[in-house]
Amino acid sequence: MSNKAYKGTDFERLISKKLSLWFCEDKRDDLFWRTSQSGGRATQRLKSGVSTINSCGDIAALSEEGFELTKHILIELKRGYSQAINPLDLIDKKGCSSLILNWYLKAKMEAQNNLCKYVWLIFKRNRGEIMLMVEYHFMQDLLNVLDDVHKELPYLYIRLDQKGFYLFVLESFFAFFPYKIFITFLRSLN
Repeated sequence: MSNKAYKGTDFERLISKKLSLWFCEDKRDDLFWRTSQSGGRATQRLKSGVSTINSCGDIAALSEEGFELTKHILIELKRGYSQAINPLDLIDKKGCSSLILNWYLKAKMEAQNNLCKYVWLIFKRNRGEIMLMVEYHFMQDLLNVLDDVHKELPYLYIRLDQKGFYLFVLESFFAFFPYKIFITFLRSLN
């Protein structure tokens, strides 16, 4: 396995643990784990017209509690690519030449094929913070349910044609939207 593959695998484990601890208020670290073949199994089955529950994206739920998140949100992870991951490419690069936008759009298509309403792109550049990228409509839906609680939350907002994206430091997002608050949003989607 290449060094990049190890880096990606380690990152998937780290994010699985962080998501689990956030989602259960630090009680358990095993609610989420890497999907089979980083979503490859779901992708291959979809080519045959067969959907695969809880297997799209890079993170799957291992428990009923965790499934509340993954049935609505496809979680895609990217690690490394320090020179290539630049959120400003969303503005600078014309068309779909931004690597980060291409990742997001690919994940969005996978989410739609698997009936997930939203995409979280979680990425980390070398020596950088772990970042969360979401679409405008996700934040609008979240804030409609939770009232406008994000005024103090540091974020970067980028509007590109008809699409808008929010970028957060993952830990800041988790701090501003703890499980007890976020679960209200998820339950409103049912």
